[in-house]
Amino acid sequence: MRPAGVAEAVMAVVEMARGTHITTLEIHPEAPLHEVGE
Repeated sequence: MRPAGVAEAVMAVVEMARGTHITTLEIHPEAPLHEVGE
């Protein structure tokens, strides 16, 4: 996930209405397969 996607997911949870029930949000980062800039 790109940083903007993570921020969007966090904001969606933070902005939930009071009393809203959500499932657990788990984010597992993955290492890049190549060096940045290649």
